[in-house]
Amino acid sequence: MTNCLHTGGSVGGDIFWETLAKKNGHWIKEYRFDGHKNTRLQVYSPPNWVGHHEDLEITSPDIQLCNAELELVAKNLESDLPITGYHRHLLERDWILVNKSHAQTLYAVGHFEKYTRFHDIEGGTGWIIELFKLRNLPMFFRCIESGINYKYTSTGWVQTPTFPTPTGNWIGVGSRKL
Repeated sequence: MTNCLHTGGSVGGDIFWETLAKKNGHWIKEYRFDGHKNTRLQVYSPPNWVGHHEDLEITSPDIQLCNAELELVAKNLESDLPITGYHRHLLERDWILVNKSHAQTLYAVGHFEKYTRFHDIEGGTGWIIELFKLRNLPMFFRCIESGINYKYTSTGWVQTPTFPTPTGNWIGVGSRKL
């Protein structure tokens, strides 16, 4: 498996990256949850794209680290961390995606938050980007409104003319509202 997209499989941005991955013959791994205890990995492989499930083992130390990192991200975003429910499960799934995929690059499409002093990314996409920042690995973002591409650097988001073509293990996520 030379090139593999890791994603949440949601409508919008995730499907955008899945289309690109299929076009380039990449494997696709969708990280899904069913009440979180049964987090599953749906794997699609070229050329026929027939999927199969793989279980993901989530250990007690994983959950402790997940909680600590999500607390840190909430603090960085100046946001409240959902305690339970669907949104909490999405954030836990994103933590699993970042930590279990061994991805070396993150690509995202979405919206910049309005009215913040930071150049934050809106919604759940912003949360996964903040999680990925903790790894100090390359990230790229396309702003939907402007169509401008950005690369994350130590000083923040910097405009870049194009995205590099995704290769290796990479994460592709984004807003549901494209």
